[in-house]
Amino acid sequence: MIRQQLAALLVAAALLPAFAPVAVAENNTISSFRVIASPFTSDDVSTRHAAGIRLTMARGAIVTLTIDQPGGAVVRRLASGDQLAAGNYSWAWAGADDGGALMPDGDYVAHLVVQNGLGSDSRTRSLRKGMPPIYPANPGAITILINPGHGGINTGAATKKVTEKFLNLDIGLRLQRLLVAAGVNVVMTRTTDVHIPDPEFDVNGDGVIGPTKPGGDDWDGLAYRIDMGNEARADLHIFNHNNGAGCRCRRGTMTFTGLQRSWTPEGTAFATYVQAQQINQLDTFRSDTYYPIDWGVRNGRAFYTLSPYSLTVPTPPLEPRPALQPTVLTESLYVSDPIERGLLMQPIAREAIAIGMYLGIRDYLATRDYGIRYSVVDAPATVPVNGAADYQLQVTNTGNQTSSGWKLQLHSVPAVPFYDGSEAIGDLMGSVAIPDGLAPGQTTTLTVHAVAPPASGGWLVKGDVFIGGAERPYLSQRGVVALQVPLTTEP
Repeated sequence: MIRQQLAALLVAAALLPAFAPVAVAENNTISSFRVIASPFTSDDVSTRHAAGIRLTMARGAIVTLTIDQPGGAVVRRLASGDQLAAGNYSWAWAGADDGGALMPDGDYVAHLVVQNGLGSDSRTRSLRKGMPPIYPANPGAITILINPGHGGINTGAATKKVTEKFLNLDIGLRLQRLLVAAGVNVVMTRTTDVHIPDPEFDVNGDGVIGPTKPGGDDWDGLAYRIDMGNEARADLHIFNHNNGAGCRCRRGTMTFTGLQRSWTPEGTAFATYVQAQQINQLDTFRSDTYYPIDWGVRNGRAFYTLSPYSLTVPTPPLEPRPALQPTVLTESLYVSDPIERGLLMQPIAREAIAIGMYLGIRDYLATRDYGIRYSVVDAPATVPVNGAADYQLQVTNTGNQTSSGWKLQLHSVPAVPFYDGSEAIGDLMGSVAIPDGLAPGQTTTLTVHAVAPPASGGWLVKGDVFIGGAERPYLSQRGVVALQVPLTTEP
């Protein structure tokens, strides 16, 4: 019997391949591994850190976690062969090396290695210590309007005791801190929970004061916010919101801009950068229950803030002074969706959204061709009709093109309340060449010998830069807000 069993085994062995590999289970110990840049997690400088690192493991393992330079050199050891059980873990890197010396701002890598009975697995995630500079050639020449949506009686989307107006304000203030730290000038439409304007008045001149649509901002409030950016001659206007819908199934991220404006190409580029960077930041929160949905850049024709010049009443609403610079309206997450609402309730997620906006602003300003900051050194207030009107102006190049064949021109338009929002170029009063070779960030002072308008009355003198070309030859047509100086002519 034994001989028969042995013979059967030998036959079976002969039928097997010469080598049979042993199956090894896939090491799926790491459920998630993410890095969240967080330069402003607290107002207390001592508790700020460069990055928060989150790890979820499905089973126990020996864990090694280091912060490396891109070339591979280890900067900081956060875990050195630590035996950890299944669960959630977090680390904070304060931006220093193992010896406690602060590392320079720049790009780094979080390097994770886990080992257990299933073998080893490793992951890497890029991170940045500190925020990249904004327009390093001359950040102080840049002005950004941050416009946190809603406020006061206008709550925005609200559900489960979470109200949009507070989220918008928190994100706007976080973005303000980032930009100010970069040396950029910031104009905030609101810094507290207040209705704009307070007290209310007829800002847009339609004869109606206060809300004209239930549950939303009134035209006067929106016009007032636009005026703040235009009067500051802001380079960019970011109107930050979060979303809401009747269906809890609706979620995702989108950015709107004006597609009926002379600055539409610039607005589209700005919106594209902001949208992409928000998605990048939100992707760091990817988990079994959340992943970002990218709804892309959309036409904001329904939004008053993105609409063009209009003197029609009541539809579309009277808009005598539309936004004169590239403007975007963000809808970062849905307050009505329980998962995205949960994210919005986390300060670190609101910080990430603000970082995405910051990086979008950085990307746009690093790539736009043209920008100008005007400053009046000397200008007449009153001159005779057809009289000499000399203007001394300071011009700073805030774009990325070096001047070549540019001209600083002055044009006149009839005076209107507040300022001219029509984007009309006006009648030429005088012109002077901007010296070729004015590099990005550089400033020059020029005198324009102008001739006053031929009729007596009130005027607005608009300073603009002429670059030539068949399309959009003036920088005001590319979202660079023109200078406007009042002038009175007498007989």
